[in-house]
Amino acid sequence: MRQGEHGGDIHEVANYLGVPASDVYDYSSNVSPYPIDISVDKSALSRLPEPYSRTLAKAFAEKYGYDEKMVCITAGTTEAIDIICRIFAGKSACIKNPTYADYKKFCKNNKITVRNSLPVELYFICNPNNPTGQTCPREFLPTYFKTSPSTLFVIDESYMPFHIDEPMQTLMGEKLDNIAILRSFSKIYGLPGLRLGAVIANEKLIEKMKNQMSPWSVNSLAQSAGLELLDVDTAPIAKRLNDIKVQFLKELESIDFLEAVDSDVNYMMCKMKRGTSDELFRHCLNQRVLIRDCSNFEGLDNRHVRFAMADDMSPLLEALKSF
Repeated sequence: MRQGEHGGDIHEVANYLGVPASDVYDYSSNVSPYPIDISVDKSALSRLPEPYSRTLAKAFAEKYGYDEKMVCITAGTTEAIDIICRIFAGKSACIKNPTYADYKKFCKNNKITVRNSLPVELYFICNPNNPTGQTCPREFLPTYFKTSPSTLFVIDESYMPFHIDEPMQTLMGEKLDNIAILRSFSKIYGLPGLRLGAVIANEKLIEKMKNQMSPWSVNSLAQSAGLELLDVDTAPIAKRLNDIKVQFLKELESIDFLEAVDSDVNYMMCKMKRGTSDELFRHCLNQRVLIRDCSNFEGLDNRHVRFAMADDMSPLLEALKSF
């Protein structure tokens, strides 16, 4: 078996191993291992979702200090990336690798020319970055955006809530006309099945996005859950996972074939000094341990792997020590 396009395909792995998905230790998906307990109204399924998730958009805007016309609720940040690329079809975009593969995927789908520097009409920044976990300092970004006012900078903050210094690093609150901030309800809340995200941008872009999407893109249960999740304090989750990462790094010192890359969030990339990422992926898989082979990230090779933090890191450590 080889890894798919993304990490976290625990269903395929379970089928391959012939075991229940619950028997697989998943360190490949950068999602919190502590799913938030939500109590949604199932009767909402008996009617159509509220068009454009207006109530959730208003609550989200109020929490972060925006006009509700600057917020678009989407079926995950993936839908947001897709729609933005459709709006910019035939234009040019900058993508700095290695980073999240779907930026380039949707650019390609919409005949957007991908470059590695300005000038461009669209610029994707994953912050903190996936797969490296590194953050571009907040104080640097607004100044950089102002140097190219005709470029739309898309700042993907899907993993920002995992940063233990999130209040000082997030761009939430910024209202520059040439930025679009993406936020995810999936990662920090441990609920990727919700498929729920938000975009904060200028009113014209938000209107264009809504014109490109179905008014019922987000289902009723996700809308209800989103309202509940806005009241959750995620800082303790970030602190807990950071503590696990600190301990994991200490344990990693005894594994001589791995060199960890500094990370600000709940996952880390490592460079292998011997063997290949595919060999390690298969070795771990035989022990029901799922890791992220990073060889399909543009800009990386078959010496890079990524691990997400989990409540119990011992199965991963045992698999690594036996490689």
